[in-house]
Amino acid sequence: MPTRALTSRQAITCETARTKRCRCRCGGLLHGKGRFGTADEAAQLPGDDEHHADPPGERERERALRRELRAAADLIQVDQPALWDLEGHEI
Repeated sequence: MPTRALTSRQAITCETARTKRCRCRCGGLLHGKGRFGTADEAAQLPGDDEHHADPPGERERERALRRELRAAADLIQVDQPALWDLEGHEI
């Protein structure tokens, strides 16, 4: 799967060649191919396709989930005392 995040807008801009040169992760290989024209179609591409984009709203859901996980992790309290002192010796 491609590593760099790609928005559906970037994928559509590249597929429809709205600019003269490619600025996305395909490196120009798929520039102007015109295989799709909507965000839903970009989301339906296989995950290993260079122009695959998450469905609209997916990134926001992932960010919300990460915020919830961080907030939950901040609430976890450990009742166990420290096993080492400040010098690193076992207590």
